Amino acid sequence: HTVFITNYKVHPLLNSAVYTVAKLYYRTERYGEAVELLTQIPKRSSRHHQAQFLSGLCFIKLGKMEKALFHLEYVRKNSTDGVVRSEANVVIADIYSVQGNKPAALQFYQSVPVGHVAVATLFGKVRPKHFEEGLHIPVNPLYDWHLYDVRKKTHLETANVPSQDQLQTKIEVS
Repeated sequence: HTVFITNYKVHPLLNSAVYTVAKLYYRTERYGEAVELLTQIPKRSSRHHQAQFLSGLCFIKLGKMEKALFHLEYVRKNSTDGVVRSEANVVIADIYSVQGNKPAALQFYQSVPVGHVAVATLFGKVRPKHFEEGLHIPVNPLYDWHLYDVRKKTHLETANVPSQDQLQTKIEVS
């Protein structure tokens, strides 16, 4: 790959080629070499956030969780690609969970109980998507959650009403 890089330094597909080689290194468990290549992809490249994500995965395999969190947090905060951001959230939550930091891990999950629906707000603005019952992974840790009970509720009223023959008849209304 070194010959390729020296011959094609300014080629528009260079960063994609470097990223592809780094993915191959990752798949063949050559994590250190993959990270070395991924650090060469500049911020202005369309592959930069994907490279940062893959770097995070490599650092996990190398047992360097703090470095992995650094790269994944960068992706979570800076990527405009929703899929990559969501995947980063899931991996970050998993790292915190494995480390035993349950409060940090739970920031990335939201559980909506049976018979409820949740609405999220971000900085006071209601998000357009509602969340039905179940576990939702991943979620933005900055969301504020509002749960609403949507179960059918009945209110029973009982009254004694006089009938035509002046007897009291009991009526139940719900």
